[in-house]
Amino acid sequence: MIGMMYLMLTAMLALNVSKEILDVFLVINEGIVKTNELFYQKNQSVYRAFDKQMSINPNKVKKWKEYADNVKKKADETYTFIEDLKREIITVADGSEPEALMHKEHILFEEIKGKDKTDAPAQVMIGDNEQGKAKDLKKKINEFREYCLKLIDNKHKDSALVHSIESGLNTKDPKVREGITETWEAQHFEHWPLMGTLVIMAGLQTNIRNAEAEMINYLYAHITEGELNFNKLEATVIPNSNYVIKGGQYEAAVFLAARDTTKPPTILIGPYDSTKKADGTYEYEMRGTNYETLPIEEGRGRYKRAATTPGNYVWQGLIRLTTPDGLTISKPFKQQYQVGEATAVVSPTKMNVFYLGLENPVDVSVPGFTPNQISINCTNASVSKTKKEWMITPKALGEVKLTVQVEISKGQRRAMGVKEFRVKPVPDPVPMVAGMRGGDISKNVLAAQQAVIAELPDFLFDLKFPVVSFTLYTSSKGFAIEETANSGAITTRQKEILRGLSINQKVIFENIKVKKPDGKIANIGSISFKVK
Repeated sequence: MIGMMYLMLTAMLALNVSKEILDVFLVINEGIVKTNELFYQKNQSVYRAFDKQMSINPNKVKKWKEYADNVKKKADETYTFIEDLKREIITVADGSEPEALMHKEHILFEEIKGKDKTDAPAQVMIGDNEQGKAKDLKKKINEFREYCLKLIDNKHKDSALVHSIESGLNTKDPKVREGITETWEAQHFEHWPLMGTLVIMAGLQTNIRNAEAEMINYLYAHITEGELNFNKLEATVIPNSNYVIKGGQYEAAVFLAARDTTKPPTILIGPYDSTKKADGTYEYEMRGTNYETLPIEEGRGRYKRAATTPGNYVWQGLIRLTTPDGLTISKPFKQQYQVGEATAVVSPTKMNVFYLGLENPVDVSVPGFTPNQISINCTNASVSKTKKEWMITPKALGEVKLTVQVEISKGQRRAMGVKEFRVKPVPDPVPMVAGMRGGDISKNVLAAQQAVIAELPDFLFDLKFPVVSFTLYTSSKGFAIEETANSGAITTRQKEILRGLSINQKVIFENIKVKKPDGKIANIGSISFKVK
């Protein structure tokens, strides 16, 4: 029943699409169409590059060009299939020979008459018994995706390329939401206005062109794989971090961005001097003889220093490489890093104590470490994490000890500090009528009230305390009058009693009970008024 209601609501919303929304769809579609054209032009330039390489070295290029040509063929077939479906949907919506299809090369989207129609996309794509052409489209996308994945070699199976292909050409059914199961076909083509469906289909075409671009660039890279073609040498230094905790170790990789594996570089650490030559370039030499030579591992030097004293440190040197003709090239580099004390910054988001039974938000940071490297442990509390902060939920009154840890290397963590928080119960709210806590009140004002409420003034959490019952008490001519309400609303009988009050007569709202955030019922007392 819930699923049927959801579908009915979706259909009603789809039927009530404003002109402004349809205009937005037109603008979005125009942008996507231009993007697809740019993708096409860029892909064509890569195919031309394949042709050029083929003419230079056909034995090496032939296999990769054939793969690229197949990718192009399958991408074009899928792209054209979607384009034909768009034209068929427009024809169903606008009738035979629609103005939007008068131009053979492209669709005139602004000329579409039935932009807001929802039946045409479903008729073509979903069809009777859900055997529409969306299933054929899904099959083509699946075939294109699997062909692309088959071309990726084993060393790239876990790469970002695989993830991009799988996500961009994903045709899996969406996850079940609120008990509602939906297919990929229904998600994309059911209950959408025609113009919205065309935007979705244009987006699918973008995904096709994007996957095509990634695949042909991947295949083209295999042509020059293993060659060393560089004309510029750059000294490269990659530290594990520029901020080091006292007691830890600073480490950095030093290497040339382009290198010859048969001739490893020499990496010298220490001060150096530079001399400007007549051609405007510089010649570099180490200063003196008291400098360090780094050991080389697979073309990279490893620079390590123990972090014993806090402060800023600068280190520098030269990378030397001998060219095939015997010349020595020297490239300078300079880096700095900071050593800091082991400190953690813990800032309570809303208070300097934790409240029992509530999720207390806390910001936790450690200088020099990213949020993903930080974790916390607590005593007497459970811990959860949102995108922006940590949530601490105390289990009992007393105190919570919060310990901050950081990951200083893979599998190795270090405690950065402990902070204690007191745990207090959430205070009881204050009962109020007419925004007052008692005292003198006008009869007319009192008689006009609708409910007794409970609030926590100046409390930093936005908590609700619904009143579950209260008793109205007064006396008249020596007789006690009591009337109980089983909610916060003042009953009809209680309103009659309030309208019958006399000047100087007292009325009491007593035994006011509320439901606290933890679900427990609490009696928060009474409030007394004197009619004036």
